Amino acid sequence: MPEVKIKRLTPDAVLPFRGSKGAAAWDITALDVKLNVVQTQGGARQPRAWWITTGLAVEIPEGYCMKIYARSGLGTANFLRPSNCVAIIDSDYRGEIKLRMIADEGGLAIEPKAGMVIAQAVIEKVEPVTWTEVDELSETDRGDNGFGSTTPAETDPTPTADSTPADDSTATVSQEPAPIDVPVTSQDAPAESSDAEPAEETKTTTTTKKTTSK
Repeated sequence: MPEVKIKRLTPDAVLPFRGSKGAAAWDITALDVKLNVVQTQGGARQPRAWWITTGLAVEIPEGYCMKIYARSGLGTANFLRPSNCVAIIDSDYRGEIKLRMIADEGGLAIEPKAGMVIAQAVIEKVEPVTWTEVDELSETDRGDNGFGSTTPAETDPTPTADSTPADDSTATVSQEPAPIDVPVTSQDAPAESSDAEPAEETKTTTTTKKTTSK
């Protein structure tokens, strides 16, 4: 069993723990939460991203890495997840473990707070490989077929005569909502960690969604 050395950078930091005897991942607790992005839509301000510090630094054994994933409950119900989907802590990194969490649209409203179990971490073995450049690759029955080629859809999307309008006069008009301007403001971020974080900046971005009629 590999030994992972861990250091509290502050007495309030919570060491990783497992929620059950058979849990594969170790729960990670937020020490400090700083709002990073607020989205404004229709006059309402909706938090969308946060910087999370843990107050922990680790020494991963050589040949291993730590991968940090979203918690299943926060990810499925609240759409809250690491912004880079999976955060990787390398064996030679000695800084504080930090995360940038984002809330995707459609989830139940929740804001991460200090003391909340915010993510889960797994220690994984890294297999060394040698890359060999070649002119040709071996052939297989599948070849370059991808994107669902091994499990084709059960239904045929091709429209039938019954489902196709006879002319434009009977066609159903499909219309998207009117354009909405969504300014997004990025606030200050904490110091740089193992994953590169953006430089300090404040900006406003406006996204417009076009209305299309068929």
